[in-house]
Amino acid sequence: LVDNGGTDSMSVIALDRVVDGKGPASLLGLLETNPLSLGENTRLVDVVYHDFCLSGDFTYVLDGEGDPPDGPGCQDQEQYVQANDPECSISLNLTCFDQSAPAGVNRACEDIPRIEIPQCECSQCAKQVYFRYTGAACPSGTVGYDCTDVGGPLAAEGGEIYVSASGGVQFFSGTVAFDS
Repeated sequence: LVDNGGTDSMSVIALDRVVDGKGPASLLGLLETNPLSLGENTRLVDVVYHDFCLSGDFTYVLDGEGDPPDGPGCQDQEQYVQANDPECSISLNLTCFDQSAPAGVNRACEDIPRIEIPQCECSQCAKQVYFRYTGAACPSGTVGYDCTDVGGPLAAEGGEIYVSASGGVQFFSGTVAFDS
């Protein structure tokens, strides 16, 4: 509220606010009435956003200056301080479930069997894979790979070979010699 408590009408010529040390920002344009008659007051609404979850004081300072038609001007300052001392509280509850259990059946986390990490049988990771093309027909019942005869076994002089992974990624396509 801006109040004219003087002995004559006055114009509000400055109305600045500083929030948490930032500013000043002029609020003159927010006044509902200006100038003010003797004894008249006006209000303004200033919206300020502040995170009250942060520690430290919230400080709002309003500086105003009035100018009557005759006589000296006047000034006033109003300050509002609110101490912020937010409290932090968190509560966690860990619930485990086994996807192989029926829906809605939960077990204590420590009761779910551990997934064993498979042990590699190699002393080091494979960097290259070699194939020997014998020209023989594909064996029946292959496991872990696919073999398809196209045009029968390779002739003694060699033939065309295609090697691809599942999903159609081609590793090799070309002519190879017999037993190479």
